[in-house]
This record gives sequence, C-alpha cells and structure tokens, in this order.
Amino acid sequence: MSRKNDTTIKLKNSYFESLIIIGPKRQLIFSNAFKALMEKSVFPQEFKPRYWLGRAFDKIIQELNKYTEIKQKLIRDHTKKYEKDGSLTKEGKVVKKWKKGDPVFLPDGTPDWIDFDAYMNEFKELLEIEVDIGIRPIAFDPEKGPDVAGHEMLLLLPLLKEPIE
Repeated sequence: MSRKNDTTIKLKNSYFESLIIIGPKRQLIFSNAFKALMEKSVFPQEFKPRYWLGRAFDKIIQELNKYTEIKQKLIRDHTKKYEKDGSLTKEGKVVKKWKKGDPVFLPDGTPDWIDFDAYMNEFKELLEIEVDIGIRPIAFDPEKGPDVAGHEMLLLLPLLKEPIE
C-alpha cells in the first residue's frame, strides 16, 4: 500500500501552459528557482537535491516540449491553410513566405481559425491531461526558504511538500 507522500508528481498540462505564458525566459526563471532552492539548503540532509532538481528540471522541459508540439498540432488542425505557395513582399523585400498547406496567421500573429469553438474544446481537454513526471515531491523547510519571486515559487510548488511534523 502506498502512502500519499510516496506518490510521484503528476502535473496537468495547464502547468506547462503556464510555462509557455512566462515566455522565452522560462528556462532561466525555472533555473533560478532551482538555484534558490539549492543555495538555501531547504532539503533534508539525507537527500541529494542536485540529482533530484536536475532530474525534475530535465523531465519538466521534456514534457513542456511534448505539450508544445501537441498544442501546435491542435492549432494547425483548426486553422485555415494556404491553398498554394506564396510570399508577401514589402518595399521589394520578402517579409513572409509560405507553402501550400501551411497554417494562415493574421497580421497580429493569431491563427485564422476554421472553428475556434472546436479548438477551444479540444484545448481545454488538453489542459486537463495529467502527466506523471516520475519523481517524488520532496519535503523542504519553509522557514529556510526558498527565497524566490512569486512566479518562481508557482513553478516550484507542485514539486515540493511541506515536512510532516
């Protein structure tokens, strides 16, 4: 019989979506959050946090990449496609090229949807899918830290558990 504290961490795809929203600096933010944990020695002494943090970071980045691929496919499936190869020129320079079958995006970068409601229904389902990242949450001492910004702590919370008193 498994105790609740012994289960591995499961993250919903909505967690990965929050990483996308953070933007291109997400790996730096995530890395800084992990470094803050290491510097504060918030883990129990018998634990090897470098291994755990490295493994967690790598697994989350792998799952983020998988999630991003699935989301992009979902967007492509519900977006209008170009019917032939083409390009857009401004002042004699090509500013955009496309091939037949490429998704059409509006000038502001949003997709030109075929059926936005169908996309949103499938997207909501995608966000609810849970992924087991194969590591156990680790207890930490909340009195010692970590000393991180709010958005960094939001990234770490699913990976941590408060120690049992």
